[in-house]
Amino acid sequence: MKITDVRSQLVHRDTAPHRPIKNIKYIVIHHNAIETKPNYNPIELYKQEAQYHYNKDWGNGVMGSGLMYHYTIDRNGNIYFCRNLGEALWHCGNYRKNLESIAICLDGHLTNQHPSTAQLVTLAEFLRGLCTQHPEFPADFKDIFGHREISATNCPGDNLIEFVKDFRESEGQVNTADYPQDIEETTPEKPQTPEIETPCPEIEDYSKKNNVILKKITPLIGEIHDFIPKWQKELESANKKINKLEEDIGKIDEERRDFQRRYKEKLDNDISKATMGQLLSTIIGKLKKPKSG
Repeated sequence: MKITDVRSQLVHRDTAPHRPIKNIKYIVIHHNAIETKPNYNPIELYKQEAQYHYNKDWGNGVMGSGLMYHYTIDRNGNIYFCRNLGEALWHCGNYRKNLESIAICLDGHLTNQHPSTAQLVTLAEFLRGLCTQHPEFPADFKDIFGHREISATNCPGDNLIEFVKDFRESEGQVNTADYPQDIEETTPEKPQTPEIETPCPEIEDYSKKNNVILKKITPLIGEIHDFIPKWQKELESANKKINKLEEDIGKIDEERRDFQRRYKEKLDNDISKATMGQLLSTIIGKLKKPKSG
């Protein structure tokens, strides 16, 4: 399956939280909510969306890091690699899910129009590959969700959500021909700007709070990463000192035992000599004592 890497063509800034690939536990499906023309240029569209996401205030003055999808699928079924998998993107309205998910977006307003035949076939094949050919992360068939299943939104559209649910529940055993699909895309009356569905006020407030926390902890994470190597070196140095002290204590303890042994031997020898001398003196004294009568 061919995947076109367009990361270098899309505006972005390195402010998204970084994560180990092994932390990817979910795959979230989106639509970009833009009705596309039959002859549209997908890369130009992604450049516009990336610029829109980049300039968007995601809450409390936190600006976007770039396009908020890792992969996109155009109406002809082509896949585009848009963001590094090691970057956690703000795409599904749930802080924890954002940190642990891959975002895949299909072009089109998939409530006003159906996904194209090529899109459905490509999406099914791509998802099967992600779930079976990537042991570096645990996301599996049971971990595939539509955006609306995570937060209050219409995404990924009324005409795609049932396919996503069936794909998850059947572990990829779906026939794409069973789902409504477009062969030709509808043409909008006028150009549209990327539509970002606004969640309910409670979720929007929760999102703002998460962005504030994220803005505060991101520098701290960097400091921790910088501190760990220094801490490890200090720990290794301390362990070496402890080992040297233990060796010195062992030597001192051995010398102490040797001194006790030698002292005991000398003491026993002195006592033995003193006892023998006293005995000889007594005998000699008796021998020298004159006999009576």
